[in-house]
Amino acid sequence: MRDIVVFTDDDVTPNTDWLQEIVSATKRWPEVSVFGGRIRVGWPDAKEPEWATSEWVRAFGFSWHDLGDSEVFYESPRCPFGPNYWVRRHVFDAVRVFDESLGPKPTSTIMGDETAFLMALQKHGYRELYCPNAQVDTEYGLAHAASMP
Repeated sequence: MRDIVVFTDDDVTPNTDWLQEIVSATKRWPEVSVFGGRIRVGWPDAKEPEWATSEWVRAFGFSWHDLGDSEVFYESPRCPFGPNYWVRRHVFDAVRVFDESLGPKPTSTIMGDETAFLMALQKHGYRELYCPNAQVDTEYGLAHAASMP
């Protein structure tokens, strides 16, 4: 499907059926243009440290994103997370709202470019759908857990 633009990060591992789930979701929901998937944290030995069990630590510290096992529409201000979302290509032709001044650069570490983009799409009337079967696992937990308290 050439009409889908998929966003992810270099520090995630997608499930083996990730792309198939993305295609499946876009076929099931032809009227939806913006989608987000589940993001889990990969912990050593699959043991989550107690200090990391609160939702805000998971979300802001490790990009954890899990709204459950059912497909549901995001309600503003909730939106997909940067390591796992996809948008129909026509959205970029209709709405030019991606702020290139945001995001990490050699001279700036300001984050939030994906969030600003996805929230702007909501303001332009695009409904965003959470699709849990399109899952990636962030490797941040694996790479940095040994150095955490």
